Amino acid sequence: MWSAITVIVLVAAAVGFTFVRGPMLDPSTPEGVVQHYLQAVVEGRRSDARSYLSDRLQRECESEMPRYRSRDAYRIEWIETVVEGSTATVVTSVAQQDPWIFGTYYEFYTSFTLELGEGGWRITDQEWPWYGCSEAILDRDAAQQRGSDGDELRHGGDETMPGREAAQRKGLA
Repeated sequence: MWSAITVIVLVAAAVGFTFVRGPMLDPSTPEGVVQHYLQAVVEGRRSDARSYLSDRLQRECESEMPRYRSRDAYRIEWIETVVEGSTATVVTSVAQQDPWIFGTYYEFYTSFTLELGEGGWRITDQEWPWYGCSEAILDRDAAQQRGSDGDELRHGGDETMPGREAAQRKGLA
């Protein structure tokens, strides 16, 4: 009994630790798209990273993607994927290294929303790593420019974020 539980825990840990550094998942799946996207962002391959975004995000997001120190400054774990029709949510846990002298990590949960279209799964909303490059944020900003209050969107550290909800369900937050 204990050996079976130990094997399951070790397999889950290996999958999580190797999400960005390990074997690549099938890019025709939502979690594969997120994995390939994150690897491209962390490695600085910006044109590759943009190719995993929806057409709208490729057009409307700033051309400058954030730059990250190195792929070794992150541990990214795949928590879950929920697919409902042509929409998927992929939740990850990210441990980001503190740049100061002791090199500690801080952990947070983030989610990606993807839509299935003719070209396969594409990211439409993300909480990290490219803050602000999200269709929900673009919609909110457009509504605010039209004079709407945009209160329908709750984002950034809010307890209603999909990544936080999934982590709470799994007892991780």
